[in-house]
Formats: sequence, structure tokens, C-alpha cells
Amino acid sequence: MTTVDFWFDPSCPFTWITSRWLTEVAGAKDLDIIWHLWDLGRDVDLDQVPDDRRARMAIGLRGRRLLRATQEQLGNEAIGAAYLEWGRRFHHDRQFDDAMVDELADALGLPPTVLSEAGDPDIDRRIHADMDEGRALVGPDVGSPVLSIRKDGFERKAYFGPVLLARPEGPAVLRLWDLVDAAFEVPQLYELKRGRTSFPDVGPRP
Repeated sequence: MTTVDFWFDPSCPFTWITSRWLTEVAGAKDLDIIWHLWDLGRDVDLDQVPDDRRARMAIGLRGRRLLRATQEQLGNEAIGAAYLEWGRRFHHDRQFDDAMVDELADALGLPPTVLSEAGDPDIDRRIHADMDEGRALVGPDVGSPVLSIRKDGFERKAYFGPVLLARPEGPAVLRLWDLVDAAFEVPQLYELKRGRTSFPDVGPRP
């Protein structure tokens, strides 16, 4: 089994697409995905955010805390399942209100202790400590997702991405994985990047 560390901000739509691709690969390639939270709003003052984004970011904050509390109390598999349900509501149904988080907890059957812990702002410190571990591997000035594949005999590192505009289908699913997997065995490879302009239409996005 191959261990893959995956840092994700649950509010990021591109990260959501990558996570769905990665879980599909996990079933075919026997991957053990270790979920880690990433906070894209860590250094953002909500008071400076436009009103149309503030509600989305506030719900994202509650979601991160709920997912972290789920992981701490119920384990790695539980946070993976919770993120799946979160993504369906946040990215597909586009629910950006407090009721969504409560509905999510009910749908997952989370115990009251998880909800109580998710209401403690100190949980952000633990999220950021985990995020700092990812930053130490990938370097500064990157966003979400961050992926690290643990390989015997190779120095541990991480890359930002892959950033996907739509979920690959058919043979492209595993072909992309093989490319990403091989990158971790090339010590000379430092970065692959494109400038962001307009996004081509390559399939439906959340």
C-alpha cells in the first residue's frame, strides 16, 4: 500500500475536484490517503472580505473545524467520509449557511462531543500546526491542494496540485496518477506551473 498525504481546504472547488480524482485512484491503486486540513483564509481578515464572500468563508471556517474535530475523535476514515458529504453540499448544492453544517453533522450521525469540539476556536491552532507540516514539505506561497507521496529511498517532499478544472475520466484517471507518482522519483524536478488566465472548457465543474 502507498501512503499519500493530502492537504485540503474544504472550501476550495479545485481541491474538491482533485480529491474526487484521488479517491478514485485510491480504489484502483491501493492508496492509503491521510487527510490534512489546509486553511486558505489563515491570514485573511474577514472584516476586509466583500459581503458576497464573507458568508462562504465563515461557513468554510465552521466546516474546517467540524472536519478536524471529526478526525480527532473518529479517525482518518471518518474525516474522508465527512469531506465527501461536505463537498456535496458546499460545492454542488452550494449551501453557505449555518444550517448546512448542522445538517451535515446530523447526516453523518456525529456525536455531540464532535460538535462541541468544533466550536472551540483553539482547534484552529491544531489545524495550522498540521498545515505547517505541509508547508515545510512544499515551501511557501502555495495554496490547496498539497500532495505528498511517501516513497522508500526518496527524500520526503510535496507538490502543490494537481489543480484540475474537471475530473478526469476513463484511462486519463490512472494516467494522471502515474505522471504524478513518477514526479516524486525525480529529485531534479522542482516545479511545474502555468499562468492563470481564462479557464478552458474541459468538462463540468462543481
